[in-house]
Amino acid sequence: AVAAATSTYVLVNFKTRKLSIAPKEMVDQYADFSTKDSSILGASLPRKGKLASLSPDDAEVCSSYVVEASDIDLNGHVGASVYIHWILDSAVAQGQRLDKISSLDVEYKQECFLGERIQCLTRSQDAEDGSGMEIDHLVQTEEGNVLLRARSSFHA
Repeated sequence: AVAAATSTYVLVNFKTRKLSIAPKEMVDQYADFSTKDSSILGASLPRKGKLASLSPDDAEVCSSYVVEASDIDLNGHVGASVYIHWILDSAVAQGQRLDKISSLDVEYKQECFLGERIQCLTRSQDAEDGSGMEIDHLVQTEEGNVLLRARSSFHA
């Protein structure tokens, strides 16, 4: 396998911007796409691990950005690929080579919008099994609103 990805989706009430419970009929429509049994995909998907808790006190600011119009997707907020770009840029700033990446786990927490000032914070450590380096990422607004947490792993 060259790459594997999983996603978890939620239903949001656009008026209240709160999570909603999907009607059973809607859930049943997508039962064939469930990855609980990944054998139908012909490959075994990795299960998401728990991301380490990272606070600004435990990390260093690697880079800062101001959200530009080109960062905004059709939903009016920063697109997922832009966040990935910010994460990978911060890994490169930590001395990692992108051709050595072995995994990337991302947990999106909150949207951000045009003009917001963003900080990418990182904390690096050797992988527990000694196979390379792991970087914990925290992407937040300058005011401290957490936008996402992530962990990237790089083989030696």
